[in-house]
Amino acid sequence: MLIFSRLSPGPFSRRNIWRWGFALILTSAFNLVLPAAMGYSHSGDMPWKSLDPVNFLVPVLALLILSQHWLTRRLIAIPAVAAAALYFPAGMLYGRPNILISVALLQTNPAEAAEFASNTPPWLFLGTAGMLVLGLAAIRVCRNLQLRAAPVCCCAIALAAAVWIQTYGRGRDLDSIQAVGFAKDLAVSAWSGAQELRDEASAPEPSWADVTAKPRFQDYVLVIGESQRRDYASVYGYPLDTTPFLRKSPGIFFSHFVAPGGNTGISLPRLLSLNKPGTDSFNSANNVLTLANSAGFNTWWLSNQGRGGAYDNPIAQIGVRAKHTIWLKGNYADPNVDDFELLPKLREALDTPADGPRLFVLHLMGSHPTFCTRLSGRAVEWDVGDPSMSCYLTTYRMMDEMIEKIVRMLGSRGRTWSLLYFADHGLSMQPKPGTETGKELEHGYDARQNYDVPLFSISSTSTTHEVNPAARSGFRMLQGLAQWLGISTSTFPADSEADFWGRKDDSRVRVFGNHDYSKLKDDPPVIYELKK
Repeated sequence: MLIFSRLSPGPFSRRNIWRWGFALILTSAFNLVLPAAMGYSHSGDMPWKSLDPVNFLVPVLALLILSQHWLTRRLIAIPAVAAAALYFPAGMLYGRPNILISVALLQTNPAEAAEFASNTPPWLFLGTAGMLVLGLAAIRVCRNLQLRAAPVCCCAIALAAAVWIQTYGRGRDLDSIQAVGFAKDLAVSAWSGAQELRDEASAPEPSWADVTAKPRFQDYVLVIGESQRRDYASVYGYPLDTTPFLRKSPGIFFSHFVAPGGNTGISLPRLLSLNKPGTDSFNSANNVLTLANSAGFNTWWLSNQGRGGAYDNPIAQIGVRAKHTIWLKGNYADPNVDDFELLPKLREALDTPADGPRLFVLHLMGSHPTFCTRLSGRAVEWDVGDPSMSCYLTTYRMMDEMIEKIVRMLGSRGRTWSLLYFADHGLSMQPKPGTETGKELEHGYDARQNYDVPLFSISSTSTTHEVNPAARSGFRMLQGLAQWLGISTSTFPADSEADFWGRKDDSRVRVFGNHDYSKLKDDPPVIYELKK
């Protein structure tokens, strides 16, 4: 200590040693809690478990550098600390920033804010206050170090080296640095959320006319599958028993239903909305949810696909027309969520007081590539020698099990019910270098199987297993949904009066781009010999 006092007021003075020690303690304490505030500890792990040395070092160096000048301190350091601290409750409860959180925040009114506060554990708000105190104190102490240009340059070089090691040195992108990933997620979700709300505000009003309803059932459940071909389902004849429940279930099963498009963005809006006959144009405002609303239904949209983003927006703008909405994901790129997580949400919705007919729409992630991620840790049902196809076929068994659980759930409520299922599009075998077989099921547009999807309906009054062989165009799906719901409207075109559920073929079955379905190539299913 005597040596340090003799060096005063140099950099190794006793006073500066205390300042440096205090700065390190404060910045370290702040950075140990930072992952939780940014949503990286949402899985339940302690905040520091998601840290690595570089992700710990980057915020320390950044705070140290940014605190030295009043401009960077006020414009970057203090706002960054405040943003992390204020996000702490949401980060702990909901994880990293996404469009669901941003939309909820942008739509919040004082009453909802008070409700959120009353339902949030008080310690989370104490965490916000603690982070603010720690972060601002760290900035102040770092500022008081009054580093000259040379030490700041050394810290900047160290920061650049840490960033390089974490990213290019490990073959990763900048998002692997937690602070950068959080800032990006926060900015993107805020922008996307605002855009979603702008789109909703500017959406045209539906123009349904002369709507009448005579529903046969009290509860209707529409389940929308994803990336599922009809010919891999055993209920339609595939030799592996991928759908044992459906294979034995009473109901109506279409064997020649053709989706309008080869991907979700093209196909699903046209399956759910009113289409202009003979064209690819559709009226998104006149969709199944606005029609059901006009007919006096209580409507629910429960989705395991995204709330917003470039790929999810067209579907989300239909889903938000429901009177009640539940989203498990922000956008399609978010980490996988098991479709079965929708079941408790549906159970809660079914248990709400019922006044009149109800429509529940469940939008699944289903069999979307990549298939193995959809299993959520489940073992494959069959080893067919192709890991991707083993997983794909297992997703059919999962769909079958989910339908069975929903049917049992509906049957236990003492209300009459009907369930309808279709997939938005199929897939076809495409060349894929690097895979074991050199090809894999992917989105495509030139094969009939890109559009051949299952469509079936099961109800509380179903007694026989009936196959409907009629060729049916997905461009007419909304008329089919209206008949299923018992809804009539004069808005439907005059030439669409044919019974959707009848056995007469549609005069022409086409797909998006005005392509004739019958002229597309064939991509038959692969029949596997089991490895176990």
